[in-house]
Amino acid sequence: MELDRLGLAYQLVEVPGFPERPTVQPLSFHGDGQRSFTSTGNYDVVPAQSRGQFTPRIENGKLVGRGGQPDMKAAVAGMIYAAALIKGARSL
Repeated sequence: MELDRLGLAYQLVEVPGFPERPTVQPLSFHGDGQRSFTSTGNYDVVPAQSRGQFTPRIENGKLVGRGGQPDMKAAVAGMIYAAALIKGARSL
């Protein structure tokens, strides 16, 4: 996991609601004390309903289909790397 490579502590938290398909989300953190910086984001956690969801297609000139819409994947990655930079800056 990238969090391991970056040296960021994390724990895997089980997401309730789908016992037939257990899902976990990472919860990551760095440091302690009174000053803090918090960020939160999500990525697709909705179970697939059909194979057709994953078939990309163009509708009204736009790409549609699961994963084709803007979502938070890039934002979550940015938050992870921001935390890694903050961690690195503390050691300077």
